[in-house]
Amino acid sequence: MNITQLCYASKRIESEYTLLDDLREILVKSRDYNAKNDICGVLYYAHGYYFQCVQGKYESVIALYHKIIQDTRHSEIKLIQHKSIEKRCFEQWSMKYVQQDTELSDFFINTGMNCFRPLEVTEKMIDNFIDSIFKHKLTKKEIANQGFMNRGYCNYF
Repeated sequence: MNITQLCYASKRIESEYTLLDDLREILVKSRDYNAKNDICGVLYYAHGYYFQCVQGKYESVIALYHKIIQDTRHSEIKLIQHKSIEKRCFEQWSMKYVQQDTELSDFFINTGMNCFRPLEVTEKMIDNFIDSIFKHKLTKKEIANQGFMNRGYCNYF
């Protein structure tokens, strides 16, 4: 089966909603949409930027990306990577959410950036970052709060 992986980053547009409201809405809608369209992935947010990696059938992933481009919560959208892969690495989550933490922040510091700046991430760096996210251990609270069908749903999102 031909699997597409697409990674992008974008800057969060401030609105009347709080960051938690935005993240909650993004995660609830994406988990529902992704489960219905056989898409899996991960969302990471830090320092005003979203990073998302999605995996699935080419048509489904491209349709999702076009929806994201139209989403008014995003600006400065940068497509970082779009490629075919052999195997999904996030298939147990319709959308995993990884909170900002020191381990992932250290990834960027070790690459010469002083913090998470995904618009400066190169395709060469992305596979290592995705591997870091995939290997990232969920906290006990995140594990306890995982919900229906392993969607990675946390009740505070």
